[in-house]
Amino acid sequence: MSLNTKTCKNCLINNQIPSVGINNNGPCSYCESHSKQKDFSYKEKISARNNFDKIINKTILGKRNKYDVLLMLSGGKDSSYILNLLKKQYKLNVLACSVMRPLLNSKALDNIVKITKKLKVDFEIYPFEEKFYRNFLGKGLVWGYKNNMGPSIGCQLCCYLKDTVCFNIALKNGVKIIVSGWDKSQSSSPIIFFKEQDKKEYLENQYGEIYRLFLKLFPEYRNTIYDLNLDSIDYKEFPSIISPLTFIDYSIDLMYKELEKIGFSKHDFSPLKTNCDALEFFNYLSYSYYGSHINTMSISREIRKNGFLKINNKVLEKKRFKKFY
Repeated sequence: MSLNTKTCKNCLINNQIPSVGINNNGPCSYCESHSKQKDFSYKEKISARNNFDKIINKTILGKRNKYDVLLMLSGGKDSSYILNLLKKQYKLNVLACSVMRPLLNSKALDNIVKITKKLKVDFEIYPFEEKFYRNFLGKGLVWGYKNNMGPSIGCQLCCYLKDTVCFNIALKNGVKIIVSGWDKSQSSSPIIFFKEQDKKEYLENQYGEIYRLFLKLFPEYRNTIYDLNLDSIDYKEFPSIISPLTFIDYSIDLMYKELEKIGFSKHDFSPLKTNCDALEFFNYLSYSYYGSHINTMSISREIRKNGFLKINNKVLEKKRFKKFY
């Protein structure tokens, strides 16, 4: 990390991260922007919830396929809680889709098998081709750090492959709704895209650069399950993309309470047990290049919004979170 590194006085990010500026008074460009803008408003949140209910009701009352929704199930608490919600509260026919990365933690797989069996949900597990995965990740990381793509580039590369596989499985099965476990710390606005233009902009912003890298480096995988086909998507037919935890009301305690009702414990969802084992390697690279944790941007967003950070449902005050990270 550069000797000229400056760290924001309010949050965790430093000026080695691309797009981050820190002025002489101490706050970073993101904090200054945040102080001038409110988080997405209460009205936006209500609108997202209303749209979600309309989409679900339209699905239930309309001509239903075998599956109403595809859930990207990771085996962590967030997607497991959403699966329970979709099945029990909304009475939806869910296809759970899990992509087996070579470095996926075995506990996450145990949770996937257990919850789908408990809730009687069909699930499809797709194993990555390990040689392709390693080549894609290796070349992608070199490209990412060379082009200053930021601390989370490793996770972005994995997410492109994982999400693309799920999208293609949804399309193959005629599923109209794709749901993920992203939460408010991972997005500054509600994720609920059902209009053609909104879906197009989201997919381009989220996956565009890595999609084009994929085409350049691995042309032989064109038109396979790893190809998002951004250039030829029919956005009218492409499924709605929804992350309920970006707009519904919930708490970590509520998540654990609901999951305990179906036979899980908090220990089953410890991040050390369910997160991908690649995170330690990604963190090593991120600290080497940017002096930052791979989740620095989302962690800092939470600090800006709340003035504190929660770790395992415990509040970490400002005086301590910088030392923690």
